Amino acid sequence: MESNKQAYLAAANNSLFKTDSEFVATPPQPVTLEALQARVEGQTLFPELLSRLDEEKEELHLTFTADGELYLYRVSLFSCEHDPSALEYVPGARSVAPEVLSEMAGYRQRISVTTRFSNDVFLSWQQAIKIVGLLVPDLLVAQDASAGGRLFSRERLLFEARFPARPRADTLYAIHAVHDDENDHYWLHTHGLRRLGLPECEVIIHQPVESLGSIGYMIEAFVNICIDDRGMYCNEPLMLARTHEGEQYIVAIPWEQGLSVVEHGGNLNLLPEIAERVGDISDLPSGRFSGDLADREDEHNGPSCLLFRLADERGGIGSVIDGGLGGDQVMFMKSIALSDSDAQKAQMRWPYFQHIFETQQNEISAPLVKIGVPYGDDDKREHMWFMLQNIADEQLTGVLTNQPYYVHHMQEGEQYTLPFTLLSDWRIYHPRGVFTPDNIFELISHSS
Repeated sequence: MESNKQAYLAAANNSLFKTDSEFVATPPQPVTLEALQARVEGQTLFPELLSRLDEEKEELHLTFTADGELYLYRVSLFSCEHDPSALEYVPGARSVAPEVLSEMAGYRQRISVTTRFSNDVFLSWQQAIKIVGLLVPDLLVAQDASAGGRLFSRERLLFEARFPARPRADTLYAIHAVHDDENDHYWLHTHGLRRLGLPECEVIIHQPVESLGSIGYMIEAFVNICIDDRGMYCNEPLMLARTHEGEQYIVAIPWEQGLSVVEHGGNLNLLPEIAERVGDISDLPSGRFSGDLADREDEHNGPSCLLFRLADERGGIGSVIDGGLGGDQVMFMKSIALSDSDAQKAQMRWPYFQHIFETQQNEISAPLVKIGVPYGDDDKREHMWFMLQNIADEQLTGVLTNQPYYVHHMQEGEQYTLPFTLLSDWRIYHPRGVFTPDNIFELISHSS
C-alpha cells in the first residue's frame, strides 16, 4: 500500500493534486459528437469557448479562459444500463421525479463531461454544470459522478444557471454511511474532496448512538473552512463550533494514525509526526470495526483524515458526538466570505420564499429566517434563526428561536423586527420537505 505522506503535507499548502471531475448527462435521444460541437458553435453563453474534435480519442475538447484561468473539458459518449431502483439511494434522488428516473432507464446513451477544477472550486462546479446544460439542454437528468453519482434534474441546472450563487459545500461531495448492524457503529466517509485538492474526510462512531445529529453539518463546516483557507491542516486543532458546553475544537488526523485511537482515545501531543507514521500501518486495528485496516482497500487507502473532537486543553482526543456536537443546538463557524455569499444567495432567491409565505401559510409549519444581528465592533454579526411572523416595508418580524451567544440584548422567545438587509438565510418546512435557497427549485417546479 503506497504511503500518503506527501499528499498530507501537500494538502496543508494547497498543492495536493486535484483529481478529475466527471459529470454525466442522459439525453432524451441519441446524439453525436459532431452534433454537440454544432451546439457549441451556435451558443452565446461562453463567447470565447473553443471546440476541437479529437477523432483518435473520440472526444470533443472544449476550452475557454475566464479571470486568467484556463478551463478544459473533455466530452465523450458511452452506453450503459440503469436499474431505476438502484438510484433510489443515490444523493439527490429525491430531487428528481420518479417517472424521470424510470424514463432514464430506457435510454442507454450517456454524455461524459470531464474537467479539472481551478483554485475557485465553487466557480469551477458552476461552470461545469453550465457546460453540461449547454451541451444537453433537453437532458433527462445529470449526475456528478465524482460526488457519489449525485443526481441533478433539468430544473436544477436551469435554476443554477439563472440564479448563480456559491453552492453549498456538500454539493461538491457525497457522504457514504456504513452501519455495523451488529454493534450499532457507523463509518461515514466522503467521496469528492480529492477533486478539490483535499484529503477525504471520515468519522468513525465507535459507540451506539440514537442519531447522527449534526455530523453531516459538522463535516460540511469543516470542508468550508478548508476550502476558504485553501488547505487542510492535519493534526492541528481547529475551532469549529459552539455548543452549550462552549467552544468545540476539531482535529483532522490521517487515517494511518487515527485508526489507532478510535477504540480507546489518545492524545494529540503524543502522536508522531506525519512523516514518521503514515508509512507504517502494520499494527493498526484490522477486522475490529467498520473503517479499520481491513476496509482500506482500493479507493479507501488514499489520503483521508478522520475527524476527532479535542476533548481537553491537554490534547485528549475524543469522539465528535461528544461535547454537544452530536446534538441539535450547535452553532458552526463560518468564514466572512461564506456568510456574505450565503446572504447574497438568500436575498437573491427571497422572492420565492416570500411568495410561498404569503400564498401557502396554511401548509407551512415553520417559516424560518436567519438574520445576521450586529454586535460589538468591526461589523461582527451573530447569525440567528427567527420564526417569521410578518413581512412589511423591507422589515422582517419574527420570534428568536435560540439563546444568543454574543448579542446580549436579545432573548430566546422574544419577538423582534429587523431590516431585510440583514437576512443571511431562510428555510421553509413544508409538507413536501424542507426547502432552502439551495433547493427551492424543487417546490417551484412542483407548483408550476
